Amino acid sequence: VRDGSASPLVAPKPGAKNLYFVADAEGPCMRRFPSSFLVLGVCVLAHANTTLGAGEPSREQLPPLSKNLLAYLEKPEDALDLGTAALLTSKEEFPQADAAALGKQLDALAERLAAKLVKSGTATGKLEALRTLLFDEEQFELPKQDDASAFLLSEVLRQKRGNCLGLSVLCLALAERTRLPLHGVPVPSRESGPGHLLVRYDDGTARVNFDPTERGATHPDEHYAKLFNLRPADLKGGYILSNAKPKDVLNLLLVNLGGARVEAGRAKDAFAPLLKAVNLKPGYAPGQNNLGA
Repeated sequence: VRDGSASPLVAPKPGAKNLYFVADAEGPCMRRFPSSFLVLGVCVLAHANTTLGAGEPSREQLPPLSKNLLAYLEKPEDALDLGTAALLTSKEEFPQADAAALGKQLDALAERLAAKLVKSGTATGKLEALRTLLFDEEQFELPKQDDASAFLLSEVLRQKRGNCLGLSVLCLALAERTRLPLHGVPVPSRESGPGHLLVRYDDGTARVNFDPTERGATHPDEHYAKLFNLRPADLKGGYILSNAKPKDVLNLLLVNLGGARVEAGRAKDAFAPLLKAVNLKPGYAPGQNNLGA
C-alpha cells in the first residue's frame, strides 16, 4: 500500500485495513499481522487460529530450536553478543547460512565503522559515520518482499536489504563491535498490527534516534508517538520508546520468526520460537497470547 507521499511511514486511509507500510519502498517495513497493540505487529498462532487438538503432535513432538541457539540464549544478558545470537537465529530458517563467514563479514564492516568513528567526535558525527557506511557505501535498502529474509541477519547481510527489525539488528550488531552506545527502540501501534523498531544513540549525555528505514533519519520520540497513536500511559512501562535490552530485541526476532512461519503455512514450526520468546521475556503479553492460541 503506497500513496506516493514523502512520509516514509504511511498510515492507511479511513476505512482501509489498518496497516503501516514504508512509502515508495519495494516492500513493507514490518510484517502484516492484524491484531491489537502488538509490538512489531506480530499476531501469529492467534491469527492462524491454530490449536493443538486431538490427533495433533504434543508440544514435545513439535520441531525444536537448535541446541546451539538454545545454549547461546541461556547466556546472561551482559554476556550475549547480539550479532552472534541473530546469526544463530537465522540458521533456524536458513540452515545453509555460514554463520562463521557471515560473522567475519560483520566484523569487517565493524572495522570500517570503527575507523570512521575515530574521526567523529559528536553523537551526530558518529551516527553520520554509521549512515555513510550502511547506506552510501554498502547501499543497504528496504526489502523487496515481506518474509523472514527481511529481518534475519544472515539474509540482510547477503541481500543488503532489510526491514526495520533487520536493519536495526544490523546496526546494533555493529555497535556492539565498535562500542557505539546504540539501543533498540520498540514502537508499537495502538491502531494497527504492524509497529516499528529503530535504534537510539544514548551515551548518558547525548540521546539521538536513528531510523535505518529512512537512511538514518533522526526523528524525536514525539514523531513516533504521534505516528503510532501512543498515549502517555503507554510510555510509563519503560519498554515502549525506551532503550531495549539485547534479549528484548532477540525476543522480537523470535516472535517475528514464528509469525513468518505461520504466514508460510508452517504453524507447527512456529511453536518453538514462540516458546523461547516467552522464556526470554515472560512479561511480554503478546508472546503469551500467541503461544496460548
